[in-house]
Amino acid sequence: MKHWPIWLVLALVFGSLTALAVGTVLALTTRVAWQQSLVASRAAGEADIAAIERELTDNLNAARRQAQFIGTYILLGRGGE
Repeated sequence: MKHWPIWLVLALVFGSLTALAVGTVLALTTRVAWQQSLVASRAAGEADIAAIERELTDNLNAARRQAQFIGTYILLGRGGE
C-alpha cells in the first residue's frame, strides 16, 4: 500500500476546499447580480411604458377635444354651407 506524503494530502484538501468556497461565492454572486439586473430592467421598462402611456393620453385627449369642438360647431349650424 502506497502512503501519500502529508504535505501533498494537505495541499489537495485545502486546495479543494478553497476551490469549493470560491465556486460557491461566485455562484451566489452571479445569481444575485442576475436577479438585480432583472429587477432593474423591469423597473426601467415600467417607467418607459408609463411615460409612453402619458404621452399617448395627452395626444389623444387633445385630438378628442378638437373632435368635440368640431362636432359641436357642426351641430350648432356653423358648418359653412
